[in-house]
Parts: sequence; structure tokens; C-alpha cells
Amino acid sequence: MKKVMHFFWPNEPLSWLRFTCLETFIDLNPDWKVILWRRKNVGAAPQWCSDEHKTPRPADLEDWRPNIKNLSLECREVPDDWQWYQQSINTTPLTNVHFKDMWNWTLLKNGEGFVADMDIIWLRSIPEFDTDANTFITVFNGAPLAGYVPVTMMGSTKPNQPPFCDALDRAIAGYNPEHYESCGAPCFNKELLHDHKWYNLGHIVYPIVTKYGAMHGVYKMIHFDMSSDITNEVGLHWYGGHEQSRWFENHINGYNDIKRLRGENREHENTITRLLTKHYELKKG
Repeated sequence: MKKVMHFFWPNEPLSWLRFTCLETFIDLNPDWKVILWRRKNVGAAPQWCSDEHKTPRPADLEDWRPNIKNLSLECREVPDDWQWYQQSINTTPLTNVHFKDMWNWTLLKNGEGFVADMDIIWLRSIPEFDTDANTFITVFNGAPLAGYVPVTMMGSTKPNQPPFCDALDRAIAGYNPEHYESCGAPCFNKELLHDHKWYNLGHIVYPIVTKYGAMHGVYKMIHFDMSSDITNEVGLHWYGGHEQSRWFENHINGYNDIKRLRGENREHENTITRLLTKHYELKKG
């Protein structure tokens, strides 16, 4: 199986916290190839109507895209001959999140390795896995939940595995520009896992504290103090869809801001600030 991680970011400013997703993964997994896919500028992408990611980005927040050149990764643009890319140009443009979901399912269907979200702080290296196990599907977030399979990180061992072919078909058929997740996690049919081998490489922990939207039905928040030890987890998914996560993203522009926030308010002395501070101290040596 390929040790290749694919991330996606549209043609828009990149916050420091999302830049840190790339940085922590690369620092902890130096033997992995990392590809950052970008979308060509097709004009202003439309927005969805559900509540996710609606907290506006401050106009004066620094754009960290120029710093990507300092990371050990390869930047690519989604190819013109990709069918959904063509449709996004020639008819109604896809929203950025639906574009990302469609492209991720395409990569998984093609057996190109792993895909992951950009709202993760990586905490340790991805465990070693059997590179010859080409009959397996890998699902990174643990056992499927009732009616739902988290897709924060997923991997595909070979092309045209039925669960990923089915997910892409469902995403195309169910595309609804008004609903944020119409092409995402709900498209993965967990029932197909009964007929195909899969295994779990590790766990990405979620801060399950407060309700995140009646439509989504998941409880996640960024301002929390996790009592359990999460040093054995592979990553912390801080969940960029929550309005408080977005506040946190919009108010941190580097490690100096973390230090300042931790000194100003005990609310900011939490797991995420401690983890980022620890990563910074390790980088300094």
C-alpha cells in the first residue's frame, strides 16, 4: 500500500492552524509522500446553505499559503480532464467542500493511497502497516458507528474497490449544493464493509463536548480540557465546522498568539494549545 497522503485546499487563504496540519504530519511522517491538491481559480465558488463554516474569516488574518514552499510536499492542481472538474467550469461551479469530497472519493477509487482533512493536529507517526495487503480497505477512525463511518482519514489499497466506487457514485447522485455533507461521510456505505476486509491503523480523537448543529448531529468543540491522556492517539481533529473552532482558527496566527491566549484566559489553557506548544518546543529542539 502506498505511503502517500493527499490533502486538498481550494484557491483561498490558508490559516496558520490549517498550515499546522500539513506541518505536523510532515514532521512526524518523514517517509511519506505528501501531495497538496489545489483547485484552479474558477471565480467565486458558491456557498452551501447549512450552518457549517459560516463564521467569517478576518480580512487581516495572515495567509499562510506562501509558507507552503518551505514544507516537504508536492503541490498539484486537480487535472482539467477530471469529469467533475469540467462540470464545475462548464455549468454551475461546485462549492469548495463538495469539490474536495468528490476529488477525495476519486483518489480513493483510483487506489492512490490516503486522504485526510485539513483540520487535524497530528500527534504521532502513522503506525507501520502491511504494504502487501492489497485486498484490504483501511478505515482510520475505528469501527463504523451506527449508520455512519468517519472519513477524517481513509486509505485505499488498490483501484476500484467497491466501497469507494460506491461512495463516489453516491456522491455524484446525491450532490446537493445546499447541504455541506451531501458528498461526504454519509456517502460511505458501512454495510459494504461486511463483504470486504478492512483494518484500523489508529485513532483520531474528537473533542466531544458540545452540540454541533442539529443537522449534523455530532458533538464537537474546540474549547475543552480533555482529562484523558491522548498521547497514544494519532491526531486531534479540532473540527473546523464548529463556530467556536472557527473563532479559534481566526484568532491564532502562530505560536506567539498561543502563548498570549494562554496567558490571557484560562479558557485557552486547553488541550489544543498545549499540544501546539509541545510541537513548537520539539521543533526548536
